Amino acid sequence: MGCGTGAVALAAAASLGGGAVVTATDRESRSLALATANAAWNGLEVRLSPLDYATDEAVAAFAARHGLTAPSPSTVECNTPLHNVTSGTPPSTSSSAPR
Repeated sequence: MGCGTGAVALAAAASLGGGAVVTATDRESRSLALATANAAWNGLEVRLSPLDYATDEAVAAFAARHGLTAPSPSTVECNTPLHNVTSGTPPSTSSSAPR
């Protein structure tokens, strides 16, 4: 359930084109750091937050705090190529970085 490198959240953000806020969670700080780097590298805005999935109550409380609801059963298609750092240090986010 964690966001990992953020690939799914980034695909959602890219396909929505800034029309909605995408929230991604993970209990591992390293995963959140990689997802943050990937969002910056791709020029996308994704709200990232730590969340321990230990109990349904923790997930429900998180959702209530952030005004989240269960997603509708629709399909989001993303044809935008995304860069994804899977480990280590992400490449420079300067304008000279290859895209």
